Amino acid sequence: MKNLVKKINHYIDQGSYSDAINLIKDFDGYGKLPFLNRYLNYCSRKLNGELIENNQDELNDFDRDCICLNTTVKELDKVEKLFKVWLKFHEKRDFEGIKYFSNLVVAFDVHSPESVSILRHLIEKYKVDQIFNYIHIIDIAIPTEFNFYKRVDDGSLDLKKFIYGYKSGPNYQFYALMKRLISDGYRNVYICETDTFPVRTDWATCLMKEAASQSDFWVLGSPFLGRSKLDPSLALHINGSAIYGLQSQGFIDFLSRWEIILLNLVQEISYVAYDWAMDYYFYNEIATKNWDKLNYVHFHEQIKFKKMCRYTNLIINLAGEAERSGVGRYKIDEILIDHPHACILHGDYFYDELIYN
Repeated sequence: MKNLVKKINHYIDQGSYSDAINLIKDFDGYGKLPFLNRYLNYCSRKLNGELIENNQDELNDFDRDCICLNTTVKELDKVEKLFKVWLKFHEKRDFEGIKYFSNLVVAFDVHSPESVSILRHLIEKYKVDQIFNYIHIIDIAIPTEFNFYKRVDDGSLDLKKFIYGYKSGPNYQFYALMKRLISDGYRNVYICETDTFPVRTDWATCLMKEAASQSDFWVLGSPFLGRSKLDPSLALHINGSAIYGLQSQGFIDFLSRWEIILLNLVQEISYVAYDWAMDYYFYNEIATKNWDKLNYVHFHEQIKFKKMCRYTNLIINLAGEAERSGVGRYKIDEILIDHPHACILHGDYFYDELIYN
């Protein structure tokens, strides 16, 4: 399939749009592959004179944005549920053009051929390969000693050895995954988790359009918007299931700084999670220092952080402790009244309503 796309792009570069169209139509089953139809639409518009010059931005967007499902080999049952929801919305979707059509990256925590085999079966069963341009399956290869998760500190860990804390697996995986995606050349990536569900047919397109419409940013996401009570230092943090501007100016330095802050915080707060580490750090630095003694560089670092990490109304995080336990849950219709632009709802309890209603 990659060779086919390379040939199509070669014809486009040469201005041989008829050859590109013929190549696509000669491919068995092209009508069932949305990304080929997007190329077909693009080439047809060129032949019809609707596009005077090659829209390179449109072609670049085809490959440089991705939806990344960040998961583990133990979550394949949850992956299947997510694919069911994706298929439900995919079957209702009206495909137009090729712009913002994304790759899918599925990132496992460890190398597991058996899990990859199961995943490929699920991809075929739920037609995931018809939804996305390419599907890349990767693994982060978390060292065994770091691949665990504990919600609370039970006093069992030597934090000098287990430097990513009690939430070691997710913390390690996040930073390693970001570095991998940057290395692979992706620009904007939405980190999807198995409990984040779409609520509209054009969810992936809307997320990538939101990213493309922004000036440089590092993170676009949602604070917690549910009924659960959070510590004030965590109340405004952006949940990790968010859009990341990997190629934005300063992102690599920001990511490095973010990881260093987490590693330092682990020694004080062993159960710290990557997504609230930065907010906790800034909140407590300011809360424990007098304004007239506040380090000037630190203060401007915080201002930069707040400017580059922004909220979006497309992702709604309602995955709190109370909601998970069944107390104070929301109905989707109620949420969409308050958040009419929502594309993604974060909370595993939304699955039953999305599938069975």
